[in-house]
Parts: sequence; structure tokens; C-alpha cells
Amino acid sequence: MVYSVIRYIPYIFLLSTGVAWTAAAQVRIGGTVLDGQTGSLLSGAHVFTEDMAQGAITNAEGRFVLELSALPEAIVVQHLGYAPRVFPVPPEAPESLVIRLTPIVIPLEEVLVSGEGFASSLMEQVIRRKQRMFADISSLRMVGQTRLILEDDERIVHLGDTAFDLLWLYGETEPTDRTHHTYRAEVSAVSRTGAWDEELPLPAPHDVANLYEDFVTVQGQRMIGPTHPDALEHYVFRVAAERTLGDRTIYDLNVSPIGEEEAAFIGQISVMDEEFVLLEARLFPARHVVFPAPTSGWNVRYVQHFREVTDGFWAPVHLDMEGTLRAAVGMQRLRTVRFSRRTLLAGHTANIPEEQLASVTTPWSDPDFRYGQVLMPMTARELDAVADLRAANLTLSEAFPPERRAGRFIGFLDPEIPGQLQWPVVMGYRFKFRYNRVDGLLSSVGNELDLFSGIRMSWRLGQATGLEQTRSYVSLARPLGEQFLFRISRERDVASQGAWSGHSEALASVQAALGGQDYFDYFRRTRYGAGMEARWRGLHFTAGVEQEKAESIDRQVARSWPYAQTFRANPPVRDGTFRSVYATLALPRRATRTIRSAVLRVEHGSPQRLAGNAAFTLLGGHIDLAQPTLHRHRPTPAGLHIRLQGGTSFGDLPPQRAVLLDTGLELFDGLRLNRHHAFRSLHGRPLQGARYAAVFWRHDFTTLPFEWVRLWPLVRLRMGITLFGAHGRVRGQPAAPPDEGFSCIPPGYCGDNSLHEVGVSLTRIGGTPFRMDITRRLGDFGDIPGSRVVLGFGVEL
Repeated sequence: MVYSVIRYIPYIFLLSTGVAWTAAAQVRIGGTVLDGQTGSLLSGAHVFTEDMAQGAITNAEGRFVLELSALPEAIVVQHLGYAPRVFPVPPEAPESLVIRLTPIVIPLEEVLVSGEGFASSLMEQVIRRKQRMFADISSLRMVGQTRLILEDDERIVHLGDTAFDLLWLYGETEPTDRTHHTYRAEVSAVSRTGAWDEELPLPAPHDVANLYEDFVTVQGQRMIGPTHPDALEHYVFRVAAERTLGDRTIYDLNVSPIGEEEAAFIGQISVMDEEFVLLEARLFPARHVVFPAPTSGWNVRYVQHFREVTDGFWAPVHLDMEGTLRAAVGMQRLRTVRFSRRTLLAGHTANIPEEQLASVTTPWSDPDFRYGQVLMPMTARELDAVADLRAANLTLSEAFPPERRAGRFIGFLDPEIPGQLQWPVVMGYRFKFRYNRVDGLLSSVGNELDLFSGIRMSWRLGQATGLEQTRSYVSLARPLGEQFLFRISRERDVASQGAWSGHSEALASVQAALGGQDYFDYFRRTRYGAGMEARWRGLHFTAGVEQEKAESIDRQVARSWPYAQTFRANPPVRDGTFRSVYATLALPRRATRTIRSAVLRVEHGSPQRLAGNAAFTLLGGHIDLAQPTLHRHRPTPAGLHIRLQGGTSFGDLPPQRAVLLDTGLELFDGLRLNRHHAFRSLHGRPLQGARYAAVFWRHDFTTLPFEWVRLWPLVRLRMGITLFGAHGRVRGQPAAPPDEGFSCIPPGYCGDNSLHEVGVSLTRIGGTPFRMDITRRLGDFGDIPGSRVVLGFGVEL
């Protein structure tokens, strides 16, 4: 009898068949589980019927609630370190039971205390048993519930319950690692006091870690588990205690990492002798583990229990997480978030097809937490908090204020162009500032407004100190279904010459404002456009038609003190009205493991069909590739990154449509700012031509070089080393404006040229996003001698 109970450690509870049981049950009993000697409350005790049909787990106050079909009934109460107890519940039983468990004490002289040899031998048996256990498993279906509690220094600020149907699929993404699972989940019921918890970088309620697997993903960091096949090379195991559960011996083993080379856990696991299975894990991420952004601190304890859910296969039935989170949301670093999260899993069914997972179109909303309390009773403190939080209606910034209030509503990253800096959005308004040699300082402000029938209007107005002409932009966009968007626009502004530069005008303005040369050349443009956008399965397709009136600008502003360097002349463009059609196709970011992004662009102008002033075709694009090379199991492994970039043109290409290859920016005299996909040994203006091809590559070793020489302070700061190179060629020149020769200053940056360079970068200097680049150009470039070493800096966004 006792061993049959042990096999079902620790949980069978009401979730096994979902809400239907709640309706069918006739009797609800509750109670409290206590230590029989001290009278202390026992949290995490398992309470279930003898036939294993229904069960529950005690909360932090030792309380449980159990739904029974009828009385009398016998329930089994179990807790590690205590003798299991079968407790009869007669019809006349009180509404609240008090159940006392007797501790099992092993005399000291009977405890088997061995050195690392016994613990290592035991773990070898556990690892071999696990490999056999996962060999024949393809999927595991469960139902579960997660309760999330967030706290500040004084009170509970958020409560949430989520019920879900969960399917783990094994051997699909990593056939060589049979223990790795992907998951699919269907949420069936949600109860919460606010929706802002989704803004925090916390795991989804149905994203449940399995500490029995070879690798365990924690906050984006893939950590080596204590039962990994090579665990004995990464962990030290020592026997801490011996306990019994019924007639079986349980060994508690202390677990600690041997070194700091791998992301690993520290803590304790419990192993059942003879069965050689993991029964319980109580683990923390080791102190040396660094988590990827936006998480800067993750001090969380993981407690998980396992039971035999099918013949010979042990799976988690529970996961408790409790600790603190330090993270940034947007541009704001939040104060410490204290949280606890409990997940219960039951109804395990192995090797079922994915199609059998129930599909839930609309989760049941349960604002009164009635469903959750049946499965996991709330403490008195939690019940009081629900009422208070409904009245308070907190926001994220009220629950966890930023460490610094300044700039809470400001964001500098452009959501449409990942990784590119733009002028900030302040409380919904986008303020734009620009400085160049024809405009002087331009200031503008814009916003977006919802009108009617789903139509959204975007507008921007600005004024410059140089060319005294009001700048304006307005567009109207209307969704056509869920996947299409139609947009018309009109813009009057000064635009940069050339196509497809990766430098934003915002950042290029800094170079001109701080005494350097202007990065771009400019012309006056009045543009009308109409286009359609479509998104399908991550693909982004745009197509449209535009009319552009182009005018050359022959004036420029004078430098003011203390800058003595004069601006180079702004070259003319071909004046006239140009009409063209265009199309862009972009693959989803991280489309595959190797292809991280890809974009193809085409533009065509025709005087005959579009009544424009030039006949030309412009074709170009890029593809970004990435391949992990070292320590691939890490969330940011060492890897090779390659960008293939190219473009060509046909016909009478005007200068304002010349293709550009980026170089570095010069912010101060001698201080250069580089981006990854640019030539870092040149600076000041882009390479320009009618056709180009380039390869940009870098091998990011991340923190590995500093790990190899055991410089752990630098590893904790996430400092790394990257080798990089760039190779490109530009050919041809755009058609010159009538009666004028093609103008390019300095001349070496235009026309036929080849460039090759290699270098090394020191990344995340001092834990900041800044990096230092040392670049050596191979061979001469125009009048600039080769073999020159150039120092520059960059920002890792």
C-alpha cells in the first residue's frame, strides 16, 4: 500500500479534467495539514483520494480544498520527511479538517554519509535511467494552473491565475537532445487584478521549466541541468541527508558548479534510491550566471517535484518560483520586483498527437478568482489584496516606479527599424531635430490620431533656421482586413541624396553639429505617394506609386565659433518631376536559424508610362546570416554573422537615387562612431555609385576569451571580443545633371573603387553598450594610404 502511494508523488488534483469536475462534484471539504510534533503548518503537502482521481496541494498557510463526489471517502496526505497518512472522511466530518503528520527521524548512526564518490555513483545511475526514460517519449499532455503574485517592499500589487492545456513535444527541434521540449498551450481561464504584468520580462504562465531536462532555459539563458549527461563534469554532488518516504530511501544531494564556464545551478536535489529517479529539485541559478537583456538580476529559487505519470516515465507535477527580478521595461529600469509563482500540473498523458490539444478561442474570464481558489486556496493576505487591488487599479509605473523618473515617457528606438536610433517620442509626440549644412537646425513635432472607420492620420510640422520654409508631412492609413494596410501621404522637406543608407538622419546630424563634415548631400523634395502594405506569416510586403519633385540646393549655412572647418559644397541633383513604382519584400526577423533577416527592394521609373523625367530601374537588398559556432546551447552563443549586400541600376539613374555603402561617422575630431554594416576604416560620407556589392562579417566570441583566461569580473560585465571584416566594391556613377559634371567631394568616395578591411572589437566596455573598434585597411583607397589602423567606437543596441 505504501509503495503504491509513493509512485504517485506528489500531486493529483482537480485540474486533471478541468472545470467539468467542479460542476460534477457534490461535496467540498477543506482542512489544514500540521506537523504532528511542533504543530507548524505544512506547505506543499499533497492531498488526494485513494483512487488518485482528485487531489490538491496545501498553500502557504497549510490549507487545502478538495472536491469529492460523495462521502464517506478516504484521502491520502503525504509530505517528504513525514509518514504518509490515510485519513478517513465520514459523512459527519467537520467542514475544516485538521490532519497531523508524523515526522520520520533517521537515527544519526544509520545515516549513510559518503564522500563525493557515492553521490557521483548515484548520479551516474540517475543519468542512465533518465536517458532510457526519454528514449520512447514523443509528447506529454497536461493541464495546469499558474498563480503569480507580485509584491513591492510593503504589499501585494498584483495577483493572477491562469488555467491552461499544455502539450510538450520532444525531439522535434533538437533530435540529438531527446529531453528538450517545445510546447504548445491553450489558455482556458484567466483571473488577474491588472494586465500590466505582461510588460514585465517574466515567463508566460504556461512556460514551465522542467528541471529534469538536460538544458533548462531561465530568462533566456540556457542552463545546464543537474541530470545532463555531462553533469559530473560541471557539478559537484555531495550527500547532505538521508530520508525515507514509506519504505524507500531518499538521498538529498547538494549541487554546486565546478567552475564558472557554464551557466549552472546551485542548490539541492532529492533522489530515490533503487528507482534512481529525481524526486525533488530545489535550485538557484549560480551567482556567476549572466542573463540577457532586459533582465539584469534574477535571484529566484526553483522548487519542483516529480512523479511517475506513465510506466517508467517521471514528469514534473509542480513548479514553485520565488525571488526578485531586476529589469528594464522600455528605456526605464524598474525597482526590484518581488514575486512568487506556483504552477500545478496534472492529467499527464504521454505520446498523443498534437491535434488532440483542445483549441480555446476565447479564454474564460474569472474576475472573482473562483476557479483558481478551488484549485489553490488563497491565503487571507491574498484575499484581502484582491479587494484592495480592484479598487486601486494600479499601473506598472505605480506598482514599480522607475529608479529615475526623468524621461519615463521617452523612447529613442525606432520600432519600425530595429536597432536604429531616432529622435524621441515624448508622451506620444515625436519631436524631431536635424542639423545639416543646407537647413541649419530644423525642429518639428508630430503625432498620430485615430479618426473614423479605422482611419489613422499621421502628421508632422517643422521649421528650419536655414531654408525658411515650413516642412510638413501628412498621411492617412486605413486597414483593409487584418493583413492589409492602404496609405496615402504627402511630404515637403529637405531629403538626403542616395538610397538605402543605414545611418539615420538623427545620428548623422550629430556629426555636422559637432564640427565634422556633413555625412549626406541634400535636395529639396515634394513627394506624393500611395501604397499598400501586407503582412502574412511574418512576411512584410509593400508596393506603391510615388511622384517626387526634386530641386537642387546651392546654399549652405556658415559655421559658427568654435568650428573653423567649412562644409563641402552640396552637389546638385537632376531637377524635375520623377514618377516611379516601387516594391519591397522583407522576410520575418529570424526567419530560420541561419537567416536572420532579408530585404529585397525594386524601384522603376518610366517617362513613357509614368510621365516622369527619367527612365531608370533600381534593384537592391541584403540578407543577414548567423551561425552559432561555440557553446551553442547558450542564449547568445559565440557565432559568425554575415551580411551580403548588393544593388544595381539600369538606365538614366539620377544622382538622388545613387546607391550608398555606409562608412563611419566622425562625431569629434578623431572620434569615430561605427555601425556593424559599414566600412569602419573610412568616415565622414558614404561610398556612392550606380552599382555595388559588399560582404560584412564578424565573429562574436562573446565573453569566451575572458572565460578562458578566468577574468571573471569582465565576464560578469558581459564584456567580449569580436573579430570583423568588410569587403566591397562600388562601380559606375549616376547620370550627371544637364550641363554639369558629376560632383563628388572627396572624389575617391564615388565611382569605381574597392575596399577591404579587418579588425577587432572590445564589446560592452565596463558593462555598458559601448564597444571599441580597431580597424586596419588592406591596401590603398584613392589618395588614402593603406595599412592604416583606425580607432573607433560603436553602440550595441
